[in-house]
Amino acid sequence: MPGSVQLNIDIPIRSVSMIDEAAKKSISAHDDHAVQQRIKQIEQQYASLCGTLSEIAGALKNTYQEIVDSQAEHIIRLSVGIAEKILLKEISAGNYDIKKIVAHALKAAPSQQDVVVRVNPEDLRLLDEKSSKQDAQLPTNIQLVADPAVGKAQCIIETDKGMIECCIDEHLEQIRKSLEEAA
Repeated sequence: MPGSVQLNIDIPIRSVSMIDEAAKKSISAHDDHAVQQRIKQIEQQYASLCGTLSEIAGALKNTYQEIVDSQAEHIIRLSVGIAEKILLKEISAGNYDIKKIVAHALKAAPSQQDVVVRVNPEDLRLLDEKSSKQDAQLPTNIQLVADPAVGKAQCIIETDKGMIECCIDEHLEQIRKSLEEAA
């Protein structure tokens, strides 16, 4: 014998058997088969969980889109309301360039015609000050007129062909329509 083993057992032994090499291989093969079965079982569970998670993700995406779609109108109204408050705050603080606003509106007016530009009296005063500081003269076909009915940072262009209004409400309406088209 290669070595001896001594065992002290406090309970009676009912049976003893020796395991030969063939039996060891059989037990090992049985264990490998059990391990392979367990691996297959875990893989099936994993695949099932992945499928369930994919279904949940799809349902969440659909729910999210439904919420966004149902709230789009409110979001647009809120966005335009915020833009309006910011614009009005900037206008009341005088953070705008009336000259650029009028120039932008004049681009839409027919060129070779007489044009009347109606602006807020305070904006007309600002335009006159800027023109006198820069020694700039308006073309002879453009006449600036003070109109208290026109809000600050706005203007109305009158020509023989019609009127062009450059108003904050119009710009906000354009923003609203753009947001609706994008939604």
